[in-house]
Amino acid sequence: MTLAVFFGCTFIAFGPALSLFLFTIARDPLRIIILIAGAFFWLVSLLLSSLIWFIAVKASDPRDEALQRGLLIFGVMFSVLLQEAFRFLYYKLLRKAIEGLVALSEDGCSPISIQQMAYVAGVGFGLMSGAFSMINLLADALGPGTVGIHGDSQLYFLTSAFMTMVLIFLHTFWGILFFHGCENRRWWEIAAVVLMHLAVSGSVSAASRAPCCLQGCCHTSLSHPRPSPGFPHHWNHQEGDTVAAWSSRAVGDPSHPFPFLLFPPPQTFWNPLYVGSLVPSYLLMAAAAVWAYLLSGGSAQNLRRFLLCKCLVKGHRDPSGCWGPSGCRGPSGCWVLGWGKGLLGNEARS
Repeated sequence: MTLAVFFGCTFIAFGPALSLFLFTIARDPLRIIILIAGAFFWLVSLLLSSLIWFIAVKASDPRDEALQRGLLIFGVMFSVLLQEAFRFLYYKLLRKAIEGLVALSEDGCSPISIQQMAYVAGVGFGLMSGAFSMINLLADALGPGTVGIHGDSQLYFLTSAFMTMVLIFLHTFWGILFFHGCENRRWWEIAAVVLMHLAVSGSVSAASRAPCCLQGCCHTSLSHPRPSPGFPHHWNHQEGDTVAAWSSRAVGDPSHPFPFLLFPPPQTFWNPLYVGSLVPSYLLMAAAAVWAYLLSGGSAQNLRRFLLCKCLVKGHRDPSGCWGPSGCRGPSGCWVLGWGKGLLGNEARS
């Protein structure tokens, strides 16, 4: 059963993102490089957030619950802002890269558009964020143990998997919106991305009784079961511990594998409010998806034509003037993946 939970949650969390990678990124070496670089930028932002959190916890009084809660809120906001700052730095780097590609090309055109870079960079941010969100939880899902043995809900792993999936998609859409705002100097679009990021982080943080968010999305505070013999992830946990006392001891525990990634254990394995964070997160994802689709050149007509597509003719222009996969268009005027002319086929519209 634990193996089934592991693979089920893995495919729920990363299956859609893997499909995006295979169909839209894997065949282009330049896109793979951009994706890996985007994941690296997100990882650096996590490292700096973790460092600040570690210093703040060590310098504060662990017995002061109000102070520890304030530091936690500060850590959430600081991590979100730092992630978006690194997204901006990555945009500036990619803008310089486009100028270099144009200078090196024979026809004076870049082999990849800024819209495509935004999409691939967003996928890179999302994949790395999702990996850090689920890696500890998936390790626990393999067992040993029985989910819900203490009368708690058995949906914790499933809820976390769906939350990871929505965060990967959100980072993808945020990347498109953020780059569009930078490219057109629409700073309100950038502000909207930051606010949405804070809202998602806050919704999950509010749903968790003992959240620990260094990544900007607080579902990464992997709640562990009640203390039980043989359970390997309760470093120095003692009966009746407060979060502050446990955190202070865990930071100084050399056996803790990641002292800057604290996972404070709540009283029970399942927080009944945690699943409630899925609804606002998915609503925000839907709004961000529609917004990103429209900014990328999509329209209702494009989407309708894509959904009605029966076949694609590679590199062939049909009587309606539509292109096959080489131009990201198919018969009846549909665009591959329905993303419109701006995101995946901007360079082949003539």
